[in-house]
Amino acid sequence: MKKLIFIIMIISSFFVFYSCIPTGLFTPLISNYYPSAGIAEFNFKDSVSDVYLSTGKGNIYMTKVSDKKYMFDTKKYDFTSKNQTFQLNYRTSSKNYSENVYFEYIPLQIIVIGGGDNNLNNNLLNDISEIRDGVENSKIPVTVTVIADYYDSSDRIITFTKYNGNFYYYTIDPLYYGLESEFKTADINSVKNYFNTVTSFNPETKKFLIFWDHGNAWLGESKSDYSLRSIMIDYSDSDATIKISEVKSLLEDYKNTAGKNIDVIGFDACNMAMTEIIYELADYTDYFVGSASPEPASGYDYNFISYFNGNISYLLDRLVYAYDNNEHSDVYYKTMVAIKTEGFRQFIKNNLKNISKDSLHNNAVYGLLNSDDFTDVNYVLNNYPDDMIINKSLGSSFSGYNISGYNISGIGIAYNITDHYPSFEPDYRELLFYKENQNWVEKYNLW
Repeated sequence: MKKLIFIIMIISSFFVFYSCIPTGLFTPLISNYYPSAGIAEFNFKDSVSDVYLSTGKGNIYMTKVSDKKYMFDTKKYDFTSKNQTFQLNYRTSSKNYSENVYFEYIPLQIIVIGGGDNNLNNNLLNDISEIRDGVENSKIPVTVTVIADYYDSSDRIITFTKYNGNFYYYTIDPLYYGLESEFKTADINSVKNYFNTVTSFNPETKKFLIFWDHGNAWLGESKSDYSLRSIMIDYSDSDATIKISEVKSLLEDYKNTAGKNIDVIGFDACNMAMTEIIYELADYTDYFVGSASPEPASGYDYNFISYFNGNISYLLDRLVYAYDNNEHSDVYYKTMVAIKTEGFRQFIKNNLKNISKDSLHNNAVYGLLNSDDFTDVNYVLNNYPDDMIINKSLGSSFSGYNISGYNISGIGIAYNITDHYPSFEPDYRELLFYKENQNWVEKYNLW
């Protein structure tokens, strides 16, 4: 009898012990934790089949990579809270399993619209390598999704994810998402389709959207068949470009869907940090980052990603710092600025009336199409609030450009445009900046 009681005690102790051990140790599933923005990779110790996730919106079936590995793009599910639990179902040759899996909050997703279908193809490849290093070295969870429009190879969607201390890298054919195989970076409908497909709409995850390509401010805004390098030139689409108003429509659509601004809009492209462009987009983003002057072809130093600490302002500070010190320390004309957009439009509107015609000096700071077409906004305002600027870099040709006490801001503004290019006047008339400040623009002959 004592022996029987002892055996029962051992068995009882085992069940107590068993109940305290993570389920994954006794089932084929290796891990129960996955990112809430990015790719979830389900690895099993045994061969499994019929792998699907039970959610309140029905079952989501996994994509099979191998008999022991399945993949699920969490962005396909509309996560609405920081962390969520769902039931994963699968079966082996001998048993059916059903267990809880946990989707962990990812603080940041960066989406890069990579316009490499032109002479920047190799530069895009280099930056993708930098992005990989930045994510792999990140101290906290982050996901970067690159929509890569290549010139000499098939377009791909590339996801880098760092979560739970592990790094993951996936290259995915757009057909997996039901998208067209050729990504048209100059077709705003194509851009929206890809963007909406790869972007997590978890409101807790901060979003940083980057347009990566050639840039030429707002030139071509009034044209439907413009051939100059405006923004997102696409060789496979008759050298077409997209307009700033189309970029705005994408941000507006995001705001209407997500119920909030996108956190950051960035342009890894030339000549985009212009008053007129920031003015156009300010109501749909909390931060703006870009260069007023031409960028070197290598663009951002994407190792800035590794410095993310959960704070967007600090991340943008590191972006500007890395651009200034790591990759382009020897480029004399470089500029880069990261700013808060809240109050930007109202500040510009309030202060334009203080600018006299005499203050519009014919001595531009920034060049467009190799001509002196832009001055610095602080050159004519002289009171741009420092607390709106997170960080700025100015090459040696600008750093000493402190003209009569004007502290150069790194933000450009056009004037006397049609002295050089009379055909650009219709483009300027398309801008919100012109429409809301028409009297001032025409009174002082800004173009």
